[in-house]
Amino acid sequence: MKVYLFWLLVLVQSLCWTSTAEAQSGETADIKENCPYLWSSKAGNPCKIVVAPEFSSSRCTYYFTRNGNLFAIFSEKLDDSLSTRPIVNSWFYALDDRMEVVGVQGYNYNWADRGKVDTVFQQFNNYARSRNEQIRRPAMGHGVIIYSPEDVDSKGNWLKGCERILFDTKSDNYTRKIFYYDEAPKIEKEVAATLARRDSLIAYCKANAWSASENERVNRKEKHGFGWNFLLPLLLGMSFGLVPSLVLGHKTKLSNLVILVLNLAIAWFVGVVVANLILLLGPYDSLWEGIFWFIAVASYFSSMSISLYKRCPKCASYDCCIGDRAIQSETETEKAVKRDGSEEVLSRHTDYTTIEYLRCNQCGHTWKAFWRGIQK
Repeated sequence: MKVYLFWLLVLVQSLCWTSTAEAQSGETADIKENCPYLWSSKAGNPCKIVVAPEFSSSRCTYYFTRNGNLFAIFSEKLDDSLSTRPIVNSWFYALDDRMEVVGVQGYNYNWADRGKVDTVFQQFNNYARSRNEQIRRPAMGHGVIIYSPEDVDSKGNWLKGCERILFDTKSDNYTRKIFYYDEAPKIEKEVAATLARRDSLIAYCKANAWSASENERVNRKEKHGFGWNFLLPLLLGMSFGLVPSLVLGHKTKLSNLVILVLNLAIAWFVGVVVANLILLLGPYDSLWEGIFWFIAVASYFSSMSISLYKRCPKCASYDCCIGDRAIQSETETEKAVKRDGSEEVLSRHTDYTTIEYLRCNQCGHTWKAFWRGIQK
């Protein structure tokens, strides 16, 4: 019994020694901090944080209220040291209380004639843009930041760090400058001016926002679904292809050619108007509008040909049967003539046409119908 107690005591002491050693080694090891945003801080009340990636020419400045809310982002892309324009472009993002971008102002510094710098100003209002077109805030990093204990300021916030990505591999290195309220009076004046600029831009965006009906209409047009984009044009084409043909098909004095012309006229003068009305109300941009027309036109001609397919040209009866079916083929061959005069086949393509011989069960009239491809 004493032997068991002795070895149990040795095991407990070894575990305690191991945990103590790990704690001592952890004091000198790099610190891993969960950092959903590059401007995150553990302590203090920052008013401005400047973040610059080591291997990039970009630089982001983040501004905060005294309550710790991020209200503006200033993003800059720097030029090389030999350039006469130190900044390529700069963007100012105005954020609301939910940290969502409301408005953006940007300056692009481009080369102009005679070596001068030409400034191009741009402004965007997210209240007057569809959800898919709205400007998002710049990427602000995520995941885990790794930094050394000595690379922190007096508040314990990191100044030099590296973003950790999958499998603990390291990504970009970042450097930060952090300014705190009540410790940087000059910077606080800059923050106050930035807050006034943010408020002014948000006020402008609200004054020039879309109405509720405009916003609903534009955002609805970006919702692409099966019903609007496939089922609706299919039904539209089928209705204008089938209904006029079936209504006119019982008129024995009208030939199939006359019915075809009348059907085309109805589709052109009525169907196009209905289709344009649907395009105006529905969620169609240029791509989906093209898909809409393709499906509608294809279903129209298919439906019309099916409606006239079994109509007897003589008595207008739809009571008929297929007497015989034949397959007609036509092969196109592309050849090349070699230097010795021989020919080489480059490609060979065969088109098939199905010919059906139909017979009317009412009057006995027979006629031929042609189908593209092989019909079974």
